[in-house]
Amino acid sequence: MGLTNLRKLDLSYNTLTSLPEQIFSGLSVLSELNLEMNRLQDMQPLVFASTPHLCSLHLGYNTDLGKSIMKSADFLTVALQRNLSYLALNNMSITKFPNHLFSTASQLKDLSVADNPMKSVEMFSSSLDTLNLSGIEVEVIQSGDFISYPKLKKLNLDRLIHLKSVQKNAFEGLKSLEVLTMENCIQLFEFDEQAFGGPQSVDVPLKSLSLSRCGLHTLSSKTLVPLEPTLEYLALDGNPWRCDCKLVWIRRINFSLAHTDYLRQVQTISNRVTKSCTQLRNTGLFENIVGSLTTCHTQYASDSSICVFLFKKQHSKFLLHTLQVLYMCTLCDSTNINTIIEFVPNSL
Repeated sequence: MGLTNLRKLDLSYNTLTSLPEQIFSGLSVLSELNLEMNRLQDMQPLVFASTPHLCSLHLGYNTDLGKSIMKSADFLTVALQRNLSYLALNNMSITKFPNHLFSTASQLKDLSVADNPMKSVEMFSSSLDTLNLSGIEVEVIQSGDFISYPKLKKLNLDRLIHLKSVQKNAFEGLKSLEVLTMENCIQLFEFDEQAFGGPQSVDVPLKSLSLSRCGLHTLSSKTLVPLEPTLEYLALDGNPWRCDCKLVWIRRINFSLAHTDYLRQVQTISNRVTKSCTQLRNTGLFENIVGSLTTCHTQYASDSSICVFLFKKQHSKFLLHTLQVLYMCTLCDSTNINTIIEFVPNSL
């Protein structure tokens, strides 16, 4: 008598080194299997032959198995050709996948290959709606890297510590993308103004974008233009912004000043703070500011200073209101000024 009704099996955090080919025999309704954090070295080609309803498979943190997959992944092919919709292959020392491994994975929706030493974006299944590439070793994101993922809705590119540049049309073809996170890419200093496309490109319907804690010093006025109709959340906190006239374009955008009372400078931290920054703490950023600022300060904070921003909004029409907090930098033109600006509800 077997566990014929078993649907979920967790074998993670054991010291398994191998699995008999018939180990899952009789588990015909098994839908979720977790084998993470073992010491698996290889898998028999037909180990999943008796699990036709397997939908979710976790194999991460088996580094020896990852090395084996690079040579032959027949056992994965069997699972991918069936109903597998979620696959996690995190931190398995994989540098490159076998050619055409994902070509028949028509049911695969969610793939995570985070923290593998891959030097480029691999070719995965075009059916994906979620892809996690966090922690890989790519240095440049270039045009065409994501052209084959028209159904992708969520893309995680966090902790790309080797990433230096996001080039023109880097996100070309992502006509369904709604969420993009690129947090803690500490060497990212170049973000092309047409990364999300140019005038002739298909719109990227992004709703949420996070570039928190990267190495960005500036951002072109044209970068976010393609996202204006849909963007609802924008996070730029933790970047070493050079708060100079290159960012003043935000002030010159034509938009209504309604609802600006939601914008608050909630905290200022510095050993030396100018009088204007101190007085403006926790006040509406547009109180006595918008009407009086007509010129751009040419002096700006030194490279050692950091202006940190966190933008949250509940409606896309507030995007440009939220962005205008960047212009506060031009008020604080003494050196070594750290300003934290947050978009908070009026009731707080």
